[in-house]
Amino acid sequence: MPMLDIQTLASGSSGNAYVIRDGVTTLLLEAGIPVKSIARRVSLSTVDACLISHEHGDHARVAADLMVKYSIDLYASRGTLDALGLSDDYRAHPVKAEEQCSIGTFNVMPLHMKHDAAEPLGFILSSAHGGKLLFATDTYLIPYKIPRGTTTLMLECNYSLDLLSQSISDGVTDHRQRDRLRFSHMSLEYLLRYLSENRDRLGAVSEVRLIHASSRNGDRELFKRKVEELIGLPVSVE
Repeated sequence: MPMLDIQTLASGSSGNAYVIRDGVTTLLLEAGIPVKSIARRVSLSTVDACLISHEHGDHARVAADLMVKYSIDLYASRGTLDALGLSDDYRAHPVKAEEQCSIGTFNVMPLHMKHDAAEPLGFILSSAHGGKLLFATDTYLIPYKIPRGTTTLMLECNYSLDLLSQSISDGVTDHRQRDRLRFSHMSLEYLLRYLSENRDRLGAVSEVRLIHASSRNGDRELFKRKVEELIGLPVSVE
């Protein structure tokens, strides 16, 4: 099945933005970096819509600008739109978890996620031209099986429990952050368990991208090695 064209513009606590193309429709996932940084990498006039997972600034910083100044339709949960103060804009499209919608040649299935935000979502993006993406970030668990036929995984791998403990011991991370991270972001240990439990659903997967890695409590090489050893597929850490 054809691969989707995926471009990571930024990933991490300082900002997140990804471009997803299928040759016909272009989607922006997240808008957590300056508009000028997005525009340097992708022509905004070609972007058909922007999807936002939740309202935190590193994911939604320029959502309003994209709507108002660049006439880009925004798709997010009602809770996210309300938190951003954007619910009344005619370009704001509230979506609900487990209720499909269409954007151009993409079928979009929003998913419940678990994060300290108003109404966070993940997304399954299925293109009419081939390719199915599971996108899940800023969540401490994924309450769904990997959909059969998924070709691309974009999954958060934020921290390792061992590295977090060491970072707290060294005074690099405040100990009060431990519980916040455990109930808002995905650990390497949980991700490995999730992938192991879904091993029989990886048959069509040809691309695995780990996103939103912590600079203080993560190790990109460790994440890449551990996931590759488990699933036997090439992995990139964005």
